[in-house]
Formats: sequence, structure tokens, C-alpha cells
Amino acid sequence: MTIQFDSSRIKKAIEPLKNAKLTKLTATLEGAKTELPVPPDLFNVLHQIIRELEKGKTLVVSPKKQYMTTSEAAEVLDISRQHLCDLLDNGKIAIPCERLGNGHRRLRVEDVMEFREALDRKRATTLEQLAEEAQELDLGY
Repeated sequence: MTIQFDSSRIKKAIEPLKNAKLTKLTATLEGAKTELPVPPDLFNVLHQIIRELEKGKTLVVSPKKQYMTTSEAAEVLDISRQHLCDLLDNGKIAIPCERLGNGHRRLRVEDVMEFREALDRKRATTLEQLAEEAQELDLGY
């Protein structure tokens, strides 16, 4: 599952939670409000999610070692499925994939996310270099 949020709305929503000491969660179950204890591990996960959302990152929630289809991987990488398949076929993308008997492929979620993070780092570096060149050329950026 991919979760994307409008960063300005999410920042307003999570501001009160940033330094909160969450011990109980109020939930409405079948019309009745119930207070639920928050285990420390869940509390830590919620804070980690808040930090990542503040950075404007997209979160992918999935069990560890799960596989995804090329369509799901393409969505995470923000490219078309066909382009992803072409990159895989031509060896231009370093994500191992397993071919199934029906010709379909599956990729490990962990591999796709590692590739996405590397791609994000490369994009950020390129953007920084372009900004430096623009300043050197006095382009006003």
C-alpha cells in the first residue's frame, strides 16, 4: 500500500503529536468510544512515520520480505510499468527480479525501496549540482 499526503496538511495535523507522550489512543468501535493503551513499539513507529511524513516522503507499508508486482514497483518508482520492464530486460536497473512460470515477474519490496532511495539521493545530488552551476553562471536561482 502506498500512502501519499499533502505535506502542508500533514504538517498541521502532526504538529501537536511531534513532542507528545502518547500513552492512550481513543478509538470509536461500532459507535462506542474506547481508550486503548499504546505499546511503546507502536509509539516509536508512529513517531518515525511522523518524521518521514514531515520530510515529504512517501510511505510504503508492507510486511518484510514481501514481493511486489512490476506494476506495484513502477508505482513506487513513479515510472510506467512498461518502462520498468524495459529497464529490467536491458539490465539498466539493478533490482533483482524473479520470473514466474506465467512470464510475470516479482520483485522484493526491500530491493525496490533501496533502489528508490538510491535514485532519490542521485536526483538530490544532481539538483544540487545544477543549482551550483546556475549560481556560478549568475542565473538568479
